Amino acid sequence: MKVYAVLRGFPGLGRVIAGFELLKHLENKFNAIVKVSTYLQGDSYINTKGYTSSIEIDEKDISSVGVISVSKSGEKLMEDIVSFNPDIVIIDGEPIFLQNLKISYPNLYIVSLLNPFDVNNPYNQKSSQDFFSYMYSFADLSIVHGLWEEQKPNNFKDYLSVNSIIRDSIPTISFSEKSNSIVCLLGGGSKTVNSGFTYGTIEIAKQVIDIASFNENFDFTIYTSDKDIKNKIINYLKYKELSVENIRIIDSISDEREIYTNARLVIARAGRNTISELLTMNMPSIIIPTTANFRGSEQLCNCRKIESFNFQNIKTHHLDSGAEDLNHKMHKLFNTSVDIKNEVFIPGNLKAIEKILAIMKKKSPGNSIALSTNIN
Repeated sequence: MKVYAVLRGFPGLGRVIAGFELLKHLENKFNAIVKVSTYLQGDSYINTKGYTSSIEIDEKDISSVGVISVSKSGEKLMEDIVSFNPDIVIIDGEPIFLQNLKISYPNLYIVSLLNPFDVNNPYNQKSSQDFFSYMYSFADLSIVHGLWEEQKPNNFKDYLSVNSIIRDSIPTISFSEKSNSIVCLLGGGSKTVNSGFTYGTIEIAKQVIDIASFNENFDFTIYTSDKDIKNKIINYLKYKELSVENIRIIDSISDEREIYTNARLVIARAGRNTISELLTMNMPSIIIPTTANFRGSEQLCNCRKIESFNFQNIKTHHLDSGAEDLNHKMHKLFNTSVDIKNEVFIPGNLKAIEKILAIMKKKSPGNSIALSTNIN
């Protein structure tokens, strides 16, 4: 089996993490021969896992919805896929490239990984939603993964809606109720987003800094993969003339085990993948939507879903409520007794893999593939 993945490397890492996890699983458990192409912070992420992007994509060849398929980088990417002659191509976050690839090479079997908002986004204008839906409909199989199920659009082909596909190490990680470590996650990055998204991300860090200043017995680590955001946070500390010794700011992509292991609580930007990881670990956490008009609206919807589920160990916070309210919620979670072993969220990894393997068996009926029940 040969599998090629094209994964959009912005605005966060959710698009990259999901596709990359499927690719790794197919390689490690089923001896698939794999290739991956990604860019921006996606490239940095897979490098930390020992992989390299097959094609180097020039930043000038990237649009707000991924690689421009008729650019030099886009043409190189298509040539690389075709010369590899894969059994399937996994594409996440690249609607225009997906359509162009399918038009030019209709016999390629394409699996599209989608966010529920790709399928149904009430915050998108109708013309945009219709455009993206049409592009995604060219995929032979669409796997929609997130915090809720989405119904199949009429124009889509084979279809699966499952819980989020997350990193396979996450279910093995445990938090510590006795730790003094608080983690702040500002998402996988803020590339190609509007100023409101970046502003909201920095505001989350500011409120965490404020609560750190009056919780000296706890150590706070702020993770951002964006050096510009780190500089803005440092400037805030200088402006407020704060010398907070219990704060560290990390501006590189860090291993998830380093981030989560032994944390007491996580304060995080309310992205789909981060929330899904926190639910899987049943980690005490507070999620905060940014204040941007588009991606902030998506994160606000994520928060509303979480509020409706009423999980004990994960709460929402809104920036206009202020740092004091955030501090109150943090201490309330400290005093909440929860069964750590209780399964809150079962990732969609296994169902997605089973669907892909079933397709491979149909394509090559003589090739019997045993399904793995272990995503770790």
